[in-house]
Amino acid sequence: GDTQPEEPPFAAMLKFAGILCVGIGDAVAAIFGSTYGTARWPGTKRTFDGSLGFFVSMFMGLNNISLWTGLAAHAFVLRAPAIPLVFFIAKVALVEAYTTQIDNLVLPLFTATAMVLMWLS
Repeated sequence: GDTQPEEPPFAAMLKFAGILCVGIGDAVAAIFGSTYGTARWPGTKRTFDGSLGFFVSMFMGLNNISLWTGLAAHAFVLRAPAIPLVFFIAKVALVEAYTTQIDNLVLPLFTATAMVLMWLS
């Protein structure tokens, strides 16, 4: 028949890397940072509160997208132990806080790379 090969479990999540980090995380970081942020990361205009909003929203978004996309994507979250998953999201939040480049380009690339590395580890 006309069967397609099964995609690797993390591939479903890679499709959402940009939405997770820019559409959800960066947007919430901007709202939290401008609304509640007072303490800034050293040498940047970004705030700790914005980074916390990024972290929480990306964690929730990752889990919700995993549930929404079904078993293949959900396997990504189930396979990732809690501590590496927390470090993964924290690394992306730090890149968002310290990037001086166009973060709408840098964040999705970094997020997708970090997802693959976390999956392969």
